[in-house]
Amino acid sequence: MIKKLASVISLFLFTANFSGANTSLSGYIEGRYFILINRYSHLYQSLWSRAVVDIEAKANQNAKLFIRIRGEESSGFLNEISLIESSKKGVSFDRFYFDLNRKNLRLRMGKQVLSWSFGYIFRPMDIFMPVSVYEPTFDFSGINSIKLSASTGRFSQLDAVMVPEREYENSKFALKFITNIAGADLLFNYSHYKVGDFLGFAFKRDIGIGLWIESIYFIDSNINRYSRKLNTLVGFDYTFPFGNGLYFVTEYNHDQTGFEVDNYDFSAAMIEERKFLGKNYLFSMFNYPFDSKFSVSMFYVSNLDDKSLILSPSLSYNPGVNVTINFGAYFNFSKDGTEFAPNILSKSYRGAHYLYLFIKTYF
Repeated sequence: MIKKLASVISLFLFTANFSGANTSLSGYIEGRYFILINRYSHLYQSLWSRAVVDIEAKANQNAKLFIRIRGEESSGFLNEISLIESSKKGVSFDRFYFDLNRKNLRLRMGKQVLSWSFGYIFRPMDIFMPVSVYEPTFDFSGINSIKLSASTGRFSQLDAVMVPEREYENSKFALKFITNIAGADLLFNYSHYKVGDFLGFAFKRDIGIGLWIESIYFIDSNINRYSRKLNTLVGFDYTFPFGNGLYFVTEYNHDQTGFEVDNYDFSAAMIEERKFLGKNYLFSMFNYPFDSKFSVSMFYVSNLDDKSLILSPSLSYNPGVNVTINFGAYFNFSKDGTEFAPNILSKSYRGAHYLYLFIKTYF
């Protein structure tokens, strides 16, 4: 993997320098060690490593090429189950896009990450990026898309996105207008994908606590579960004035398009590109920094309908400016057949707990 990664980077840097572009290089290397403990007290081990290199080449102030090259390797049980839904093993172009700017317009074409929601883990408006319940902030690969942004005022912007697919009916389109009025961020949205069409509205403001509300309404769908149904998120965060500041965030999601507990259909959920199966969810997280090096955090996410629950405490240590070390666990408190312990998983992995050690260094 390292040889392939080095060869690709060297070739690109040579080409960029030869063409006279102003190039910069950055990235990180990460190693993860997992121990899985199943319900029968059997232990399984797994290693997962990733190297990411970001290359930015600027022809001028209005034109930029950004490339992220990612190399991944894994061993053990992670070759059989998807814990964090990472990209494929081997070396790949994780992101590859062109940025063109002219006055109030910005065009970005290529493989990119699209941010389309105010939500932390629940994102009703986002039809583009996946979600990992084990790691809500996981760094996912980009998707091939075209995004046009237009500044329509000092605090307003209009975004249009297209994600083309081989079959036109599977392509995705979205239009978003965001503005700020009296200190509140307002977002208006229209989206189309293979499930149907929906309109969306979101509100975000600091009122002593950070508050955000996001809701979509399906105006058209060939699937009865979606037609004329709402998917709504309410969240807030606050930093308590305790010691170095105790940060807390929570989100509640009510999705009328979700499956009933007795009628989960994992195959249909995959076809519909659902992020979650059910109707009602709760997520909460806190983080407390002891000092500049140590911090502790914990989060849980729960399906309130089938009572499945994942709880994850962790301890972070930053020994240097460019190094982070995380030690923690994912505890799965879920019965068989629930969303977080589905029967489609082998009994060896169903409802298992995980211990982990992550080491990451930046350059």
